[in-house]
Amino acid sequence: MEERQGLLHGDITVQIIKTLFEVHTELRGIGFPESVYKRAMMIALRQKGLRCDVEVPMAVMFRGQNFGEYRADLIVEKAVIVEIKTGFKIHEVHQRQTYNYLKTTRLKVALILNFGVKAEFERCYFDHNPRRGEVSG
Repeated sequence: MEERQGLLHGDITVQIIKTLFEVHTELRGIGFPESVYKRAMMIALRQKGLRCDVEVPMAVMFRGQNFGEYRADLIVEKAVIVEIKTGFKIHEVHQRQTYNYLKTTRLKVALILNFGVKAEFERCYFDHNPRRGEVSG
């Protein structure tokens, strides 16, 4: 898998995606809960020299008020949110959830990693400062 030119945090996301396939292969596919894959990803990413924070609490804001929090599965190099799933495929609800995480954290890049029958991923990008008239997300 090659890094794409001009991809924001592409060097980091390429390493995360490679690690997804390594972990999926080493743990022999499906059957474990998300927490097992999360911990395995953390170990493997740290062994590659990447900073990897687990279960990072994030404030949820509404009209300037903090009214709760969620916990990001992983944040790599303080730049990429990693959301771990174990379903048959990545669904639209996972995409929407991840875009909300990006909006809340002010980060721009996230990966949804699915440790289902077939390892799969989806890259999400959210521009917090779109030019007038442009839609982002």
